Amino acid sequence: MSFPSQFILFLVSFIFGKVIVPTSLTLLSLCKSLVFRLYPTGDRQKIISTPDKPTKVFVGENVSLTWRYYQPSRLTLRHVLFGIFERPGYLKTELAQVNKNGVPRVRKDYGLSLSWAGNLTASLAVFVFYNVQPADGKKTFGIEVDFGYEYDMLTDIVQLQVEAKRK
Repeated sequence: MSFPSQFILFLVSFIFGKVIVPTSLTLLSLCKSLVFRLYPTGDRQKIISTPDKPTKVFVGENVSLTWRYYQPSRLTLRHVLFGIFERPGYLKTELAQVNKNGVPRVRKDYGLSLSWAGNLTASLAVFVFYNVQPADGKKTFGIEVDFGYEYDMLTDIVQLQVEAKRK
């Protein structure tokens, strides 16, 4: 029996309170069938590479934070967010957003110290910090790659290890 007909039988039995569902159909098999249609085996979005953890940088220098991710062809990117993360792992302060067309929007108070240098067509997210200061080493930065509500969001975090310049 095909998935649509199984689902219709399940809904009819639920609405009318009569068990007309074949014994081979259980809620578990229905859920499995739905999950395999949303997430085909072996072809899921994932982060392939991340910045060094921690990423070392000297005070006053620039640093590029680069993430490479895999996006199955059936998914459409919604946006990429970059910001300051808090425990247990949520984006507290959004510093930059890049829409699905690759157009960045950087928070005004970070406009001179942060830019977008990535390429969404190549599944490459790159954010550049300029003139890194010791206070930046006390924050946890991270990225969220969003494919819409029905798919898992990709998330990763990184801390900067800000060191004094050698003389």
